[in-house]
Amino acid sequence: MTRRSPAPTRLDPFTRNYVRKAARGLAGKHGFGEEDHEEIQQHLYEKLAPHLGRADSDSPRWRAFVARIVRRHLASLVRNNLAAKRDHRRLRSLDTVVSADACGPVTRGETLSKRECDARRGRVHRSAEEQAAMAIDVSECLAEIDDPRMREVCRRLMHDSLSQVARDMGIPRTTLRTWLDKLRTRFEERGLKGYLEKSSSLR
Repeated sequence: MTRRSPAPTRLDPFTRNYVRKAARGLAGKHGFGEEDHEEIQQHLYEKLAPHLGRADSDSPRWRAFVARIVRRHLASLVRNNLAAKRDHRRLRSLDTVVSADACGPVTRGETLSKRECDARRGRVHRSAEEQAAMAIDVSECLAEIDDPRMREVCRRLMHDSLSQVARDMGIPRTTLRTWLDKLRTRFEERGLKGYLEKSSSLR
């Protein structure tokens, strides 16, 4: 990425800040350098430019639209960058015999973890670039939560059950459910409804 041009002057505050944070979140990861930040940002501005005529920084619908567009193009950037760097000569058959044990030959496929095997066979629900873009969005969403206890609840629910979090933090389950309703609304406004539906963390 080498092309640079000025940022659009008609960007509303939400869109400008969202794009900047998204670009910073991707720079330095997935094959991009820290110096690519401005190019990533400009790429996202250009993708949003045709839609700026209907921008409304206070509209949940507009915010969800911006999040969806940015996430989609972040995923494309990651996918294209990884594809450009991938060495196809390193691809090997899962049926290749790599060793042997008392039971006989051991193939490469038998040495892979279930997660690796699922990923190689296309059984994952989200690709690496989609997960990367989603992680950026989720991190930004969590960072905007003012209440530190609510942020902690959301992070804990990534790996603990609602009951466990309630016990550990000494918060009534009814209070947690109220907080979760607020979190759902916040995530949906950022275009992350699909994440909530597929993730067990906020159920």
